[in-house]
Amino acid sequence: MTHCPLCNAYVAIPHDFQHVIPEPPTIVIDVDDTGSMADFISAWLVHQLGLKSFELAKPLPVHLAVQGSRSKIHSECQAMIVYQAINEVRCFDVTNLSTYDVVLGTPFFFQHQVALEFNPTTIEIGSAKSLPIEGKCLKVLESRATEMYEDRLKGVHEHLREYAKPICKSAQDSPLPPLQAINHVIPLKDPNKVYTW
Repeated sequence: MTHCPLCNAYVAIPHDFQHVIPEPPTIVIDVDDTGSMADFISAWLVHQLGLKSFELAKPLPVHLAVQGSRSKIHSECQAMIVYQAINEVRCFDVTNLSTYDVVLGTPFFFQHQVALEFNPTTIEIGSAKSLPIEGKCLKVLESRATEMYEDRLKGVHEHLREYAKPICKSAQDSPLPPLQAINHVIPLKDPNKVYTW
């Protein structure tokens, strides 16, 4: 190992309380989707920015306009968003977005009272702070995942056995009449007639 006199000399010099550092990278995103039921962020961007994501207890379905395409949201994360007057930490659903890094959907539009104009194209923010999602025209997006309760499974088995007992009886316990042999004679009206078949 070589001795570096500059390193030792630099350590002994008292430093100022201010440091000149490069400005942190800012990601400029201009994607607003009025048809999206949630605010999404791509899994790739979460990984690149080192954001901490939290796994959901139940996966949520993603409804797309394309028939046959299915996806589920398994995690969410929080990220700082700065857009016009908005400067806040917002919760995003993490998903595999193919074209965009972030999609701001109807929750963002509702909470910030966003007004869109198309000629000329403008986006007006009505509230810089997120308002609670309250009102008459609300929809609940539910997970359709099934829950497995291992501790209750034995009780469910017993309940099903008791429920099926009346129809699952043995032959001797069945209320049907017992089987009998057919040993009787049918007398013919004309014993001399020949029947062909």
